[in-house]
Amino acid sequence: GSHATLADRIGYIEQVMGDSFEKHAQELAAAKAKMDAMRGQVSEERVAREAHMASLESLKQAHGSLASQKQALETHHATLQERIDYLEKALGDSSEKHSRELEALKAAHQKVLVEHKGKEQSLLHMQREKDELHARHMSLGERVDYLEKLLGESAEKHQQEIEKFKAKHAKLDAGANKLQSHHAGLQE
Repeated sequence: GSHATLADRIGYIEQVMGDSFEKHAQELAAAKAKMDAMRGQVSEERVAREAHMASLESLKQAHGSLASQKQALETHHATLQERIDYLEKALGDSSEKHSRELEALKAAHQKVLVEHKGKEQSLLHMQREKDELHARHMSLGERVDYLEKLLGESAEKHQQEIEKFKAKHAKLDAGANKLQSHHAGLQE
């Protein structure tokens, strides 16, 4: 009387397993979405960095072209001393400017490396989380297999007992029929 039916027990186990599976599936989907978002960010940063490098290169070329045009005009019109003064100044300015640009590029490169390293760590962390979720998911499958095996053995045992009872019942029916016909024979 107080024991739940086999169907109720199986229903309960299926519900618990379904709830647990659903939770794990949601966690896996969330981890995958995070990884996809990180991949997108890394890709966007790479595209932006490449565009920045291309525009920087075109600026350098334009600067080189303008500087050489200006130099050609001034050189053409200047005296020898003015030309020497101009060249000394241009080389000094250019060297300082290039040094500043180089330092700015180094700083920007370092910043990108640090950001990349952070994103790489984040991706590794998410990969570990995904692997842990996958491992938990696999252990759930093993648990379901074990419960199904137990339920199968239990159902088999119950079926054997039912067959025994049916056989005993059939024997009793046969005996009762025999007695009834013997009793009827005695009454005649």
